[in-house]
Amino acid sequence: MQILVDADACPVKQIIVRQAKQRSIPVTMLIDTSHDERDYLIVTIRQHEAFSSNEQINEQINEQINEQINRQTEIMMTLKENPTFTINQISEETGLSVATLRREMKALKESNRIVRVGSNKTGYWEINEK
Repeated sequence: MQILVDADACPVKQIIVRQAKQRSIPVTMLIDTSHDERDYLIVTIRQHEAFSSNEQINEQINEQINEQINRQTEIMMTLKENPTFTINQISEETGLSVATLRREMKALKESNRIVRVGSNKTGYWEINEK
């Protein structure tokens, strides 16, 4: 999502920028720089300075989220193929540490994407695909 603002005529642009920043939504100011009598319009598009310093942070956050999604997808694929696997077997198969695996599986269980049916020893994993 991105907010585009007519910066020349918008009397509430500071409010828009403040509210967008609180919600981490990028704002682009559209400025008409051709205030003469031409047959065409020249528009300068620039990102508001409040968001320029956040670009690197956003990239890091997106990378972390993508890594988590990739780990969770790999776990679900492993469980789909091997529903009786234990935590240690899943760790061996995926190359994830047991600690990381426990954390990711906890998130998957909390979001109801996987469910353990039966006991830890004789049970199996059920995948709830959305």
